[in-house]
Amino acid sequence: FSSFPETTKNASPLQSRILITTRDTTFHDSRFTPSRACAHIELGGLAREDALDLAAATLNDYGIDRAAIRRNDLEELIDLLGGHPLSLYLILPHLREHSPKEISARLAELLPGFTTGAAKARNESLQVSLDYSLTRLGQATRAALPNLAVFQGGALENMILAITEIDENLWKTARAELEQAALISAEALPNIAFPFLRFHPTLAPYLATQLPAARRAELEMRYWQVYYSFANQLYKDDTQHPLEARATAVREMPNLRHALDLAIAAGAADEATDLGARTIAHFLNQFGRWRERDAMLEKISKLQMTNDKSGKITKAEFLRLNQQGEVLWQQGHAAEAMRLFRDLLARLEQGAAYDATYDHATTLFSLGRCVAAQGQHAQAIEWHTRALQELEWLSATSKEAKAMTTRCHEDWARSLRQIGRFEEARKHYEICLEIAREIDDAREIGVALGELGTLAMQRGNLGEAAKRYSDALNTFRALNEPQSVAGMLFQLGKVAEAQEDWKKADQFCREAVRFCEEARDLPHLAMSCHQLARVAKGAGRLEDAERWYLRAIELDEQLGNQEGVAKDYSNLADLYLSQHRLDEAARYARRAVEIKETLDLSAEPWKTYNILARIAEARGNAAEAEEWRRKEQDSFAAFAGAAYQLPQWAGQFVQLVKESSSQIVNQATRESVNQFLTQMENSNYRNLASAVRRILNGETDFEKLRGGLNFAEAYIIRAILAGGQPSAVGGQSSAVGGQSDDDDKMISLEDFIQLVTRACKPDAPAGLAEQMHTATRGMATQSNLQPELRELGRVLNQILSGDRNPDLSALHPQLAEVVRGMLRAL
Repeated sequence: FSSFPETTKNASPLQSRILITTRDTTFHDSRFTPSRACAHIELGGLAREDALDLAAATLNDYGIDRAAIRRNDLEELIDLLGGHPLSLYLILPHLREHSPKEISARLAELLPGFTTGAAKARNESLQVSLDYSLTRLGQATRAALPNLAVFQGGALENMILAITEIDENLWKTARAELEQAALISAEALPNIAFPFLRFHPTLAPYLATQLPAARRAELEMRYWQVYYSFANQLYKDDTQHPLEARATAVREMPNLRHALDLAIAAGAADEATDLGARTIAHFLNQFGRWRERDAMLEKISKLQMTNDKSGKITKAEFLRLNQQGEVLWQQGHAAEAMRLFRDLLARLEQGAAYDATYDHATTLFSLGRCVAAQGQHAQAIEWHTRALQELEWLSATSKEAKAMTTRCHEDWARSLRQIGRFEEARKHYEICLEIAREIDDAREIGVALGELGTLAMQRGNLGEAAKRYSDALNTFRALNEPQSVAGMLFQLGKVAEAQEDWKKADQFCREAVRFCEEARDLPHLAMSCHQLARVAKGAGRLEDAERWYLRAIELDEQLGNQEGVAKDYSNLADLYLSQHRLDEAARYARRAVEIKETLDLSAEPWKTYNILARIAEARGNAAEAEEWRRKEQDSFAAFAGAAYQLPQWAGQFVQLVKESSSQIVNQATRESVNQFLTQMENSNYRNLASAVRRILNGETDFEKLRGGLNFAEAYIIRAILAGGQPSAVGGQSSAVGGQSDDDDKMISLEDFIQLVTRACKPDAPAGLAEQMHTATRGMATQSNLQPELRELGRVLNQILSGDRNPDLSALHPQLAEVVRGMLRAL
């Protein structure tokens, strides 16, 4: 018992409360029933960080070198002991003679030693504590308890019954007595019929000393076989019921890992490979426990597989090699992963010892991802096309193939987005989302939402992007996927950066960095460091920006990620240029260009050409600057997604200039154009304004007009000279549907809605959806358009982006009804 002063404002300082710690909650005293005057609080083990602090203090007390102990191994030992302070303080001194893994393995042998010496004198013996609890149980219960020794800290109740084969009536009594003695606790899991029974951390090791060797061998054989079957079902359930499957997997992971070890010890190499390389690796990957996954896969790689007599590849061998390739790709070693998958594909095509049709398709898919990771997105699409052709006919009979089909559409769309083919990308994302919803695949729904967010961001719709990312973030948090959570935080940081909300952007990106560092996810850590550098620069913290860029370079160079390295070099060069550190800027910019010119246009070489042009100008080298400007302008114009990287006012401006160039033009249009140009002349767009005035004075030679313009300005001039088609630069709604330069007719609202509806259909004519998306964005951002029409443009733009439930509250009632009719027709 202990007492402490009552400190609440409603009580006198002289009042006190009593704190009682007890195993037995049957008090036979009404004063101790839960009420306003009495609270029952279940005491668990220490939190991970607190347990580590206690471990550090204990090791210091015993003079044990903390640097010699791997943190990951120590954390596993702490988890095994449940973070209980007494257990930790008694066990940790043995680290002087044994490693954490040895202690975990020999815990049962070490227990008797705790009853001697100073530990006994302090009455801190685990055995004394357990004996006290066990002597209070019934004889039948005590006789059955040693069977629990094979479990690792607990298990689902149905697994305990299946493996131990304890009589169910006896078990009901035993469980009640164990719970009363606080030796087990039951945790109910949502939508799961059986509770997870968690053992006191010292119960199983103690019971192991009472389990005969023959009985242990019998139990362990049944144990790994039952868990092997259970794992296969858990893997399948992760698509249909991911929340339940992952809640189960995270708790049963110690048993799954132990079952793997027992299968290996039993010589069941094929079953061990299937269990480890497929199910366990899948869940460890989703949980962000990559180091644990990699150590397990290394163990599996050393197994002697069952070979087919003909020399053909077996399913177990495929699983092992495929998982190795997945890990290499995930770690950023795309070139190495690609070599492995090419060899694997060749072996499959030579003939397999099983029906490898599905595995052949997934290998094509994996090769596409490896190619995309190396910046070759057009080639990646070719691989995805082949994979999808094979998967589509398998999907009719296989849910697994149907789920893989969503991933194939998703990666295909990502490559299309990278090379600027946004409308095609949107269609693939929508197919992915449709299939994922059809098969109720929560994870792929989250992925598709995130990808649609990125597409919306590249199209300039930050509000939609933020909503998509937030929805995806909530999905991945519910699924317990830290890597995917980090990815969505990273993307929300980019949205905040675009909105110049530096504080929020920094917060999102730092949280993403923390997730990536914990999981040792180096590719995403490099991206997050790069993004933090951009945010720091935007906020004016240039020293911080330089430090983060150098960290990103270090990581990307370590990974061999050429596309990432080129981006790091380019942005660091821009930072140095802003500080007039010209030599450093030139060195990094040239290194960036050398890499980018080996990649496709998704690497955005025009941005680095722009930096080199500005460096040349700062050095007074006009001829060199002009050459870099030409390369900058031409590479940007060749990019399929160039129109979406223009300023939002570009479409309105091009249309005004087009109208101003017409023979019949009113005074209001001339004044609008002149106002636009006057504003530009007092900003960073003075060169663009000069070029436009020359066009209005009759000059039409682009080669003479392009001098001194950056990539976006040159693109706008090209559009003006070409007639200002809105499909190129985001024109206004009145010009939509125009097919020639002299088509100045206004389009009716009814016709415009019909065009948008047609553009939303899967069989829409090529380019129509892209044109209508550009037109509606122009409507939404055109300042001289009526507010209700601007709002209509915003809503229609969202519908074209895939939103079938847009917010219509700000629309005029008549326009809202028109939009509802359109949605019903889709």
